[in-house]
Amino acid sequence: MASVVTENVNVPTSSIGSNGRQHTKTFQVTVDTVNDSWEAVTASGIPAYGEVHPDDLSAVVVDISSQETGSRNIFHVVVTYETQTRNFVLSNNPLDDPVDIDWAFQAYEVALELDVGGFPIVNSAGDAFDPPYTTDRFHPVVTIVRNEATFNPTTALSKQGKLNSDGVRIAGLTISPGEGKLTDYAGRRAFRNGRTYWVVTYRIEFSDDKDADNVVIGWTREMYDHGIYSKPVAGADNRTRIQDDDTPPKDVVVPHALDGAGEKGDAKTPVYILYDVFETTTFAPLGLDIRL
Repeated sequence: MASVVTENVNVPTSSIGSNGRQHTKTFQVTVDTVNDSWEAVTASGIPAYGEVHPDDLSAVVVDISSQETGSRNIFHVVVTYETQTRNFVLSNNPLDDPVDIDWAFQAYEVALELDVGGFPIVNSAGDAFDPPYTTDRFHPVVTIVRNEATFNPTTALSKQGKLNSDGVRIAGLTISPGEGKLTDYAGRRAFRNGRTYWVVTYRIEFSDDKDADNVVIGWTREMYDHGIYSKPVAGADNRTRIQDDDTPPKDVVVPHALDGAGEKGDAKTPVYILYDVFETTTFAPLGLDIRL
């Protein structure tokens, strides 16, 4: 029969020192062959050398050791993770190298039409400021660099700039459909020990942007509904110039708020129209959950 692996037979440990963060996990392994410690440390279910810690994405496995338990068929296997691996020796097989993961934040500028209390940012006469007040917001960005046996530029191009069509885990983070955008998918050919492989880079930017009602819309864009014409009857060719509230009324010369149905609206209660502007594709085949 195959080896039987049980995780966390002892309490996992974590520490911080001169070598960065360190974590240990202990597994109990029942082997087929008596006194076979090698079978224990290489059993299916034991994290591999260089594998990333499931809860600390900067820490990788640097040591796997077995301990006797008093039974010739049962071993305790202690797996040690560290965040600093200055003495890490590259494997003969480049596909066994640990995955590089970097997190950063991408700033983007937005025009604010509502304040933190949800009230329109308008002057004392109720008109929007021109130009509007802008501020920076931030999207989390993860860059994953991994050695792979092959790289298909056609596949990369088909997914470049698209959103995830289904829920997926990426670098340990679970995202809903439409929240992740693949902004880079590139491959560089490399060689080691007579073997050709590809260093593949994935860059995913995440958006949990919310609409005016505080509902997550991700990369769906919302546009302020305003213009100089109204169209009270949907589908009819009856556009008319919006007039101001003066006496007598005059045609507006700057866009005026609309109500979402084509009629003249109120700038104090802005209406937004949602648009899906990015194509979607499945991210699952990319295998970007590095714990899988």
